[in-house]
Amino acid sequence: VEFSLLNYICASRFCFDKFAEKYKATIGVDFEIENFNILGQGLTLEMWDTAGQERFKCIAQAYYRNANVIIVVFDMSKPETLNSATKWLKSALAVNTIQMPLTFLVGTKSDKLNRAEFVRVERLAAEIADGIKAEYWSVSARTGYKVVDFFQRVAALSYETACKEAIIERHFMEKSVAVRLQRKSKQCDFRSNQADSRAAKAKERSLCFCS
Repeated sequence: VEFSLLNYICASRFCFDKFAEKYKATIGVDFEIENFNILGQGLTLEMWDTAGQERFKCIAQAYYRNANVIIVVFDMSKPETLNSATKWLKSALAVNTIQMPLTFLVGTKSDKLNRAEFVRVERLAAEIADGIKAEYWSVSARTGYKVVDFFQRVAALSYETACKEAIIERHFMEKSVAVRLQRKSKQCDFRSNQADSRAAKAKERSLCFCS
């Protein structure tokens, strides 16, 4: 697949502000890590770049399973890679275990297109992204166009998702505690009623006169 190494190039531009004219395709998996500060809170993004060649598909799937964010990149100067990108995204979602991972379709090498070509590919990619419920971005690792903006967007949405999940988890924990306390209270009332009933019967027996 033609876009196999573009993920790493974008990550390299973002993490190190570097662009390599000569590079080797990703073999297996590459890894980068970046720290963010969002509203005073730390957030760490672990970026796994999996090779796009078919022979590495089994290796890649192991990293899809617990991914909170799935980013599939295609080459805007080769629109045919867009079809391959959507296949890889569907493949990743098929094995992902996160309930609703953030998904992105990213077109790179936007600097290689003239204005008319850019508009045409941009429109097509946006339509496809909408169909597969992914957020679409176009970037250029060579010029740095929107690379920083994109990763900041990923970090912001990741933080928002983490906060929502924490709130939901806390809500269910509090609800569970409330249910347990309610059940315990009912048990206490039941036992108290039983005790009162036994006491009343005992009192009746003590007042009974035998002829």
